[in-house]
Amino acid sequence: MNNYRSLNTNNYNNYLINYADVSKLLLNKFSDVHSAYSLRKLNSNYTGSAIRVRRAIDNQEFDIGFINDRINMSQLQDSCLGDEILTNGDLSNSGQLAVVTFTLGWRITSSDITNGNEISITNNTLKLIHNGTGDCRVWATNGINQSLEPWVVGRKYLLKYRVVEKINHIQLRCYYNSAYNTIPSELGTNQVYITVTANTPNILVFSNSTVNSTIALDNISLKEVSDAYVTTWYDQNSNNDAIQLDNSKQPQISTDGEILLENGHPTLDFRTDTRYLQTGNFTQLVSPLSIFTVSKDLLITNGFRTILGSSQSSETFFGLSNSNTYMAFAGVGAVSGYVNNLQQTINFLLMNGSSSAISRNNEVETGLNVGTGTYFTNYRIGSNWDNGSNWDATIQEVIIFNADKSAQFEQILQEINEHYNTF
Repeated sequence: MNNYRSLNTNNYNNYLINYADVSKLLLNKFSDVHSAYSLRKLNSNYTGSAIRVRRAIDNQEFDIGFINDRINMSQLQDSCLGDEILTNGDLSNSGQLAVVTFTLGWRITSSDITNGNEISITNNTLKLIHNGTGDCRVWATNGINQSLEPWVVGRKYLLKYRVVEKINHIQLRCYYNSAYNTIPSELGTNQVYITVTANTPNILVFSNSTVNSTIALDNISLKEVSDAYVTTWYDQNSNNDAIQLDNSKQPQISTDGEILLENGHPTLDFRTDTRYLQTGNFTQLVSPLSIFTVSKDLLITNGFRTILGSSQSSETFFGLSNSNTYMAFAGVGAVSGYVNNLQQTINFLLMNGSSSAISRNNEVETGLNVGTGTYFTNYRIGSNWDNGSNWDATIQEVIIFNADKSAQFEQILQEINEHYNTF
């Protein structure tokens, strides 16, 4: 008979007391870990990176580490930005109406300083004083007194700049998509993402459109933003790193420079039915195994989907059945009564023959039989051996213990939930 139970909070309170003097990181509290993949730090003894990402626009790769036991979001964000397209460089000798001689700079024409308007480029600062009528603007140049044309239709850019002076100023504009567009102009650092949809003109212009006002800018930067994909999810316990060298099969972590999040935390997107990460082979595991995963599910309408599987035919896998309930297989398919709720979920799988169990958040179904067939000799995160049952959703964490952790299930579950807040 199947048994059901929910988390006992009294047990967890005792757990907090017992572990009050121990490191807060999960793998410092629990033994028998085989492999652990996460976008947060799980082991204080681990000194490596969380993931390795590939920037799609140029295929450069970057290792992303941790800061304060969390993935370094600043480092991750920077990895999604291309090389500098524009920098204001040394502008001290540019002056008005000058031909800029360095690689990238600024250009001012006589029509932009008529009718009392003032434009200066000194000490790396662009200053636009709109005292009259007409245009008050400055043009980016490619170094030979020609307008810089950085915009490419269909691409997205991050424009950053610092406002160092602002007097009676209301509106700063920038030229893209064949029109002047209002951009932020608060004192301090500003940034704006620009998606280019129009062909011409592709020039870059700053314009002070507020009469009787002054605005000054420096630290101007323009970079193309990119999708980013994960090539390696590093194992924080051993050397079983999960890798994907085929660009078309790598899970995504950023779209147009925006980091993908679930409940405020970064996540890997395995959607498109082709994406997965795979480890090298290791000594075959034997039961019992305890697996914890954090993922978001999608409604399954045709066939099952795998959170964790193997490249070896008929080896163990864990995921969703074609009836949209959680299931596992190790020679025998065990289907739980827990239906996919389309939410971010913490799952627990105990693989121990006829004494197996499957959980959905804080509910556990015991007495399941997953069989005693071939257990893992490698891991595929997001797929199994047939490549036809890929996880069509997101995954944030996978931890495999080579032991029965049912007695510590509540403690481990609550520790994971404190971070991800799934229930």
